[in-house]
Parts: sequence; structure tokens; C-alpha cells
Amino acid sequence: MLGSLHTVARMPKTSTATRHRGRLTFLALTVLVVSVNNATGAHACPPVVLVITLGVVPFMFLSSWCFHERPGSSLLNINDARSSDKLLQLMIISIILVHLLPLLMMGTKQSITESLFDQVLPYFAAYYPLLDDAVLVTSLIIVYGIAGIAVTVAYGTSITPSMASMIWQQAAFAVLIRFFIYMRESRYSQGSS
Repeated sequence: MLGSLHTVARMPKTSTATRHRGRLTFLALTVLVVSVNNATGAHACPPVVLVITLGVVPFMFLSSWCFHERPGSSLLNINDARSSDKLLQLMIISIILVHLLPLLMMGTKQSITESLFDQVLPYFAAYYPLLDDAVLVTSLIIVYGIAGIAVTVAYGTSITPSMASMIWQQAAFAVLIRFFIYMRESRYSQGSS
């Protein structure tokens, strides 16, 4: 049972090339979704998450695109799967270190509960199957998730309409990413046969 759940969540047989294309696509999609959610007021992100998602990630992409022909001149080589894996890990670890850990220590009980829907759920819904090396990031997210759930249960915080909408958004993200990976893999395997 646990093994089949891992297979659905992680998609371990996915090729490095498909994960790389998925990372590039979904990093761009993340920038778009965060922008729209923030602009419409549907879901307000913490300022540090906005800086990372709408500032650092687009800067890395632009830098890579502008200087892609100069070896070693870009922080991210857009054609290198290891670089996109490291960028996604860096984005997630940055959010954990500068947002989630301080939130756990100094945030309100309700904001900690909301972070489970805003940060932990999206990781497992969309980003987990895209990482080539997910051990460190997943471990950090799980530790934060356990601590956040403990706070939520201990203090009986409630689920808000914003959190409920995040559940639907993340379910759509999860289906979309897995469909994308499945379609890329099936096209790749047909081309190599």
C-alpha cells in the first residue's frame, strides 16, 4: 500500500529529461499562479515567498536565457537538468529557512495551520515528483509538516475558506503535473522504441 502511494506521488520511473522539462514548466507556472493569486487577492503570499517566487526565480531564468551561450556565466544553465533540480531545491529550501522555520517559532497558530496548505501541500502535490534528489528537501518539509500538524491539533485551529480553495488548487496542480509527466514519458518511450 505504502509502496503504491509512493509510486503515484513520486513517479520514480520518470526520466531525468522529463523531470527537467517539468521543472522548467512548473517553475514558470508557479510564478504565474503566485502572481495571479496575489494580484486578485484570492490568496496572499507572505512577502518573503513573493520575493523568492516573483524575484529570484524569474531573475535566474532571465539570467540563464540571456547568457546561455557563455559557459559558466549564468547561475542556471537552462539546458542542464542538474541546474534546474538545484534551482527548485534552492527555492524550496529558501522558503523553508526564511519563512517556515521563523513562522513555526514566532507565527500565530492560524498562520502555521495555513502554511500546511500553502507550502507543505503544494510541495507534495506538485514539486515532489519533479525533483531528482528529493531526500533533504522532503525531510525538511516532513519535519515542518509534523510540527505544523502538532500545533494545529494542539490548539484546534480552524480551516478557512482560503485554505479550502488551496486544497482544490493543489489537487488540480497534482493532476496536471502527473498528466504532464505521463504524456512526456509516453511520447519519449514511443520515440525511443
